[in-house]
Amino acid sequence: MSDSIVVSSINKSYAGRKVLDNINFTVGKGVVHGFLGPNGAGKSTTMKIIAGILTADDGQVSVEGKDLYQNLNECKKKIGLLPENPPLYLDMVVEDYLMFVARLYKVSSPKSHVEGLMEKLGLAHQRGRLIGNLSKGYKQKVGVAQAMVGNPPILLLDEPTVGLDPHAVVEMRNLIVELGRDHTILLSSHLLHEVSLSCQDITIINEGRIVRSGSLSDIQNAFNSKKILTAQVSICTNDQKLALEKLNFIERVEVNANQSTQNLSIYIKTDSDVRKEVSQVIVENGMGLLNYSEERMQLEDIFIEITKNHSAGSPPMPAPNEVRS
Repeated sequence: MSDSIVVSSINKSYAGRKVLDNINFTVGKGVVHGFLGPNGAGKSTTMKIIAGILTADDGQVSVEGKDLYQNLNECKKKIGLLPENPPLYLDMVVEDYLMFVARLYKVSSPKSHVEGLMEKLGLAHQRGRLIGNLSKGYKQKVGVAQAMVGNPPILLLDEPTVGLDPHAVVEMRNLIVELGRDHTILLSSHLLHEVSLSCQDITIINEGRIVRSGSLSDIQNAFNSKKILTAQVSICTNDQKLALEKLNFIERVEVNANQSTQNLSIYIKTDSDVRKEVSQVIVENGMGLLNYSEERMQLEDIFIEITKNHSAGSPPMPAPNEVRS
């Protein structure tokens, strides 16, 4: 499969502060690619550079095989961008706004083009309404529609579900899956659940550096041997916690205290069944075992694990096929 976007060694600084540090990742043609990271990780800056709105300090971006900076106007025509704050004119009605955008892009037959977009995105019945009077969900749909004007093969969607109510989130998710049949999509989000439901590949960025990139299944499989034991105990002092962490198959223990009990999240770095050994240490050290369960790491756990263990001064984590034991 050829790549629609290739980002190579991109760096970007603002006022002497480095916000992107040697960014490298690819987006395959015809896939929905999730771009995950905490707020302030560098997602929006990266997407603006790919869209040609910002210029990187150094590095290269390739769009469908062509260098972005050497073919800026040509590459821009291949990309539609929904920024975090959609560029909407709130005092215009939906149809007039989309017609305005279509004329800016010199679309042939703008009337029929806009009509097709409104039908595809479920906006036809909102055509005569002021954008400022629309719900957040419909405003986002209008933002997606303006990104699709001219039918670009690549869509960059920056946090498209942020601030939406649950019903609107489901509608937007379904729309993204539908658009992914005809477009390459780079979807920026910090909502792990949404990415897992709509994306085939993901790239995780933290503190301006890429810390993991690959298919969703490969990244999950790379952590498949890790488990979390959850134990509810009466008490867990620091010494008791250290007694658990002395077991060589335990990576770490996190303690969350409730009013009368304490919940232990025990991260296990082996696929073996170690519940007996762990419970024995808990009992022998007088913690008072009340409840006990085991589960595999989910995407949210993986995301927390990756970003917690990474800092701007650490090297990127290995690719899934390079995971070290």
